[in-house]
Amino acid sequence: MPAALSVSGLNLRYGSQEVLLDLSLEILPGHILALIGPEDGGKSSLLRAINRMADEEGASYCGNILLNGESIFLKDAVALRRVIGMVPPTPVLFRGSVFDNIVAGLRLQGRRGEAELRGLAESALEQMGLAKEYAPLLGERAESLPLPAKQMVAFLRALALEPELLLLDEPARSLDAAGTAHMEEALCRIKKRCTILLATNTLQQAGRIADETALLIDGRIVEYGETAELFSNPRARQTEDYLTGRYREKVSLSL
Repeated sequence: MPAALSVSGLNLRYGSQEVLLDLSLEILPGHILALIGPEDGGKSSLLRAINRMADEEGASYCGNILLNGESIFLKDAVALRRVIGMVPPTPVLFRGSVFDNIVAGLRLQGRRGEAELRGLAESALEQMGLAKEYAPLLGERAESLPLPAKQMVAFLRALALEPELLLLDEPARSLDAAGTAHMEEALCRIKKRCTILLATNTLQQAGRIADETALLIDGRIVEYGETAELFSNPRARQTEDYLTGRYREKVSLSL
């Protein structure tokens, strides 16, 4: 079931370095929210805060993140990751077959029944529209796959967990144009099952598939709203500068 996510007054720091500053936003169940903005603007840091990976990196927090109305900081991090899936920009696969990699997270949860594992793997393949192409590859060594296929396996591993919230950090970085189009079509179907938070450097991708978009610069939300409205009628000058490319020109001139 798609989750509702609410971030309120979130500050995140590593030692003396402030990474996120008074950040607040909401994601409705079954929606895709795109995070756009320059590199090191805070997009990845927000994702890592939501799935509590930032905890393991020594981060400190102020503010709150609610998942279905409950604070994630009151939950066990391992239990939290059973309902929050994440796909990194570069796939990390394990030794073993494609099937072993798809069900790796399920096995970590203690789910060992072969029939259940195969059923969840097949369900993930169906959701991604990859059943015909990838079913014959389940017994192949995952390490032998080309990089775009490895990224699809990382997607499948996250979906096999049946997450309520899916965090995607530049998921198309390793994909070609055809793979990106396939992924975007799949995400528009998958959002009916799980809410999606997508960090992307591609404005066109946000415009194509996101219901809402938030612009992050220097750890702050500059503007947040419906994607079509934000792109066509930005309220903040900084948003307009970023969408038109003037922001990058100003940064270049200041260096």
